[in-house]
Amino acid sequence: MLKNKPFLVTFLFLEIIFFVIIGIWFRYDTTFDEESSDEYKTITIKLYYRDYTNILVFILVGIALRMSYLKFYSYSGSAFTLLFTVFCFQLTLICNAFFEQANEKNFHSYELTFQSLLGALFGTLAILISFGSIIGSTSLLYLLMVSLFGCILFSVNKYCGMLVFNAIDVGGTMITHLFGSCYGVGITFSSYSKTHYIYEAKQPSKFRDFYSLIGTILMWVFFPSLNSALALPEYRYHSILNTVLSLSGSCGIIIGTVANLNLTPGGAMGIGILAGILSVIGYQFLQPLFENKLEVNDTVGIFSLHLLPSFIGGLIGMIVVSIAKNDHSIYDGRYNLLFPKQDDQIIHQVGCFFLSLTIGIFGGVFVGLFLNWLKIDPNKPYEDTENWKIDKKVLKNEKKQQNYNSNNDNDHENNEYAFNEKGDSFSSSEVNEDGDDDDDDFDKTVSSDTSSTNQKKKRKSKNKNQKKKAKSKNNSQKKKVKSRNKNKKQKKKYTQNQKGNSFSRGGVNEDGDGDDYFDRTVSSDISSNNFVKVSWKNNKRREEGTLSSWSPSSSSPSSESTDNGINSSSSIDF
Repeated sequence: MLKNKPFLVTFLFLEIIFFVIIGIWFRYDTTFDEESSDEYKTITIKLYYRDYTNILVFILVGIALRMSYLKFYSYSGSAFTLLFTVFCFQLTLICNAFFEQANEKNFHSYELTFQSLLGALFGTLAILISFGSIIGSTSLLYLLMVSLFGCILFSVNKYCGMLVFNAIDVGGTMITHLFGSCYGVGITFSSYSKTHYIYEAKQPSKFRDFYSLIGTILMWVFFPSLNSALALPEYRYHSILNTVLSLSGSCGIIIGTVANLNLTPGGAMGIGILAGILSVIGYQFLQPLFENKLEVNDTVGIFSLHLLPSFIGGLIGMIVVSIAKNDHSIYDGRYNLLFPKQDDQIIHQVGCFFLSLTIGIFGGVFVGLFLNWLKIDPNKPYEDTENWKIDKKVLKNEKKQQNYNSNNDNDHENNEYAFNEKGDSFSSSEVNEDGDDDDDDFDKTVSSDTSSTNQKKKRKSKNKNQKKKAKSKNNSQKKKVKSRNKNKKQKKKYTQNQKGNSFSRGGVNEDGDGDDYFDRTVSSDISSNNFVKVSWKNNKRREEGTLSSWSPSSSSPSSESTDNGINSSSSIDF
């Protein structure tokens, strides 16, 4: 931490300013203590504090653990989430108070309420969502500047959406999720790419992936509190039920806008299923497009996880509001209470929707370009070692495991890599037709399908080595086959010339293998004048007779000898 002196100086300076502002401007709400009954106080404290703690667990534990899956940024991803939660909470509290009193055109001491704390948590959540696109690829000072500008932009968006347009967005689908995801995507599109840094850090890790799964489960459990905290007390029931059913379908983000409205159980569940389908399509097709083609980093995948569901959620809000406009009886006389602009509510929903998109995207692009102009973020990868004291042995073992996994992935890609064009396919594991090692086709394949120069070099060198190994292996196998065939031919045509006499073997033994029997028969038993026929039976050697005279020049037997029952011939088959 001591290495980041610019961050420390800036952070402490801002914290001092926050301390002074809150100390001078803020005070507690005295009317709650003086005018409220004891029963009302008890119910209110239980109700709001329960939601407050649930949302805090959602942020501090759920999101923090979800950010821990990066292999070399796990400590920073979790701990800095906690650090910037506190920072963003303080700044959003101040900004929201400023715009509330600006709307009233009367600046005075600001009275803190439970609603003020919940509103600050929603702003904190929006900034942490935007971190999902840049976490692990930026410095602490960069994250601090993103938080500083992001909290201000969120308060502007909330002020315009809730106080000017009077939009319905009880769960923050548009004002929180849509703005936060657009803000993060705008920053990562406008800043220089660091995709190749994050690629290595995204390698799987058993325990870190497990912690991330625990964080996701906690977010799933406490999501109903997020969508019902700001709802009217009589409509919290609908908010919780609709969110639970939407979560059972797959997602709770998409239903935040209409969580407190009258939906059917099937409709709430169907909305969640729709969000799940969109997220899967985004992760499967759009995420690789950003990283490989556009070379844009999106570490956690907030485009698929937050932007797509919140975008569709805003559109669903417009549809539900238009249905309510045509049939007021659905809400049993509470139509005017739920829809502040009554029949014109649809226009205000559209305005809030496009406002969140505009402020998020253009605000993110502006902040990204501004921070690049300041050059506060050097172009290098970021790891936990920059801010944490980590055992070198542990880090060394992790990097070894990462290299091992990376090599296995490259081997798998090289074996199955294929380039298809106009029905023709080329596999990187094959050798060219002329048998040489030139990689012309492979170079075209890699250059057209890979985004990182380092990955190209690794795959090219590995494929070249595989070709050489395959070629040398084929050559060695050919040599072995040739040698084996040559030995068999020599044994079949075996001829021994001794003292003008020739001996030929043309047959094979009983089992069809001409090697063992021949090796046992043609041995030292062939003397200078006599040939002894040796046979083996039951692993016992037996001599059947001798041949004392034999004419090598005759093609047919010149004489026959019946000595010991063996005939003489020009060729004797053993």
